[in-house]
Amino acid sequence: MLFNYVLNDHLLDDVRLKKFGFILKNGNYYLEKPIKNKDFIAKIKLSNNEFSVDLFDINFQENYELLDNENFQGSFVLGLRQEVSNIVDEIKKKCLTYSNLENDVIAHIKKKYNVDPEHPWSAYPTFATFKCTNNNKWFALIMHIQANCLGVSGKYMLSVINIKLPPEKILSIIDNKSIFPAYHMNKKNWVTVVLNKEISSETLFKLIDESHDLVQGKQF
Repeated sequence: MLFNYVLNDHLLDDVRLKKFGFILKNGNYYLEKPIKNKDFIAKIKLSNNEFSVDLFDINFQENYELLDNENFQGSFVLGLRQEVSNIVDEIKKKCLTYSNLENDVIAHIKKKYNVDPEHPWSAYPTFATFKCTNNNKWFALIMHIQANCLGVSGKYMLSVINIKLPPEKILSIIDNKSIFPAYHMNKKNWVTVVLNKEISSETLFKLIDESHDLVQGKQF
């Protein structure tokens, strides 16, 4: 099973990985961990670009392929998937460092424009809007949405920001990796940027500044 999405907003911590038991070989970290009454071994591979877990069936001396087959939803398979999920969560907590670009964005906007986030929707308390002080119009919107909302495979959660840009620029910067057509907003004028390590804070801040200047300079 691939858990590469974890690496979108988490960084490897060499010291903690080795302390946890990972072995570094050819630029990758490896760990084997018995599970399910020691009938299976979880073989974990971790690098800056890959986080995978394969199950090895000790009794049959082969990889347990049903783990990756979503058509199998029996209690035994679901139990294995839960154990693997628990291992992933433990590694996230004990071996990785959360890269919180969202907080950096909020701090940048506060420092440069003296604008605090507003939370206008009780049903979505973590969603935050940012408004220009001269016209009370949004220039940024932070949301937490499932990856498949952007056409990305998976239902894991992403932290994203919607920002406004000139239509001609939008066509040139969308890469469907870190910058996507706007989610729930006009795709001609807005983009959705995933707040992960795929985009540098410098690039992101420039886009936010451009959105602010665009919205502040015009009445819509």
